[in-house]
Amino acid sequence: AAAVAARRPVAERLFVAVEVEAAALEACAGGGCRAAGLVEAQCDTWVRGLKAVAFFGDERDAALPAACAGRAYRPCAEANLGGDLSSAQLKREHLHLQLLGAAPADADWFVTTEQDVWWHAARLHAYLEAIEHKFPDAHAAPFFAGGYEGPFLVMNRRFVEAVVGNATFVDRCRAALLEFLAQPHVHPHKGDKGDTGGKRRLGGRAKCHRADGSSCAAEAPYNNDLLVRWCAQRSGARDANPECPRKCRQAFAALELPCAPGAGGALALYNNGHHGAAPYPASDYAGPLPGNLLAFHRVDARGARALENRSRAAA
Repeated sequence: AAAVAARRPVAERLFVAVEVEAAALEACAGGGCRAAGLVEAQCDTWVRGLKAVAFFGDERDAALPAACAGRAYRPCAEANLGGDLSSAQLKREHLHLQLLGAAPADADWFVTTEQDVWWHAARLHAYLEAIEHKFPDAHAAPFFAGGYEGPFLVMNRRFVEAVVGNATFVDRCRAALLEFLAQPHVHPHKGDKGDTGGKRRLGGRAKCHRADGSSCAAEAPYNNDLLVRWCAQRSGARDANPECPRKCRQAFAALELPCAPGAGGALALYNNGHHGAAPYPASDYAGPLPGNLLAFHRVDARGARALENRSRAAA
């Protein structure tokens, strides 16, 4: 308890890295844009409530919109990895290896997310404060506090140092994952319980599947979030939400964090219908926003602004 009390507010110790594609850096002309305008909208909305944020993209040299003044841009890798869904799965690996060099030296919470996610900045701070209250020793070892999906990866510094930011460890666990996925006898929705301790189920067969059992991006050897989940399990890292996401899915494709009772609780929402239509703009949703809404995945620029305006009006 004394250690928690001595810490500075989470808002001063949080670093957020946003994975973006070139189109998201462009302005949206005329409305109805799917990717264009997203980075500008993020900087106009939830990013304003955060101290340390950086954008990681495909281009070696790219200019952020004027709304992002003071924020950093960094290339994910030497090669352009945003050409298709398959190569894009590798972007997060390169991003994670750069986290420690990009973040302030005193950052001890890290979030990696995507260009089409809106976050409630104040609620993100409150969520992590609640995690530290429930787990006073969270920073004593590698600790994961998010959901094993690309938009909602939340981890402490020791997790970055030992797991996703450790190139030697990632190389070893990636090789083990690829060997596992190549086994034709593995059920596509059931993992190797001897390796995972039976706590989670991973994709199998030659074709990869997401951690929740859905198919991964076409032709990709694995999804980036599947690799994070696999490496986290092999590392022995602590997990604030050990049963998520399988047991936490609710209406509107919701992911409730954390599952463990008494740690505050927050809701991350998905727009799972985005494949057949434009991203859910959020402004079209007339019902009340959940009081514990932490993040909303797959919004367009208009939707991000609508969510921000409605959350401020409700405050």
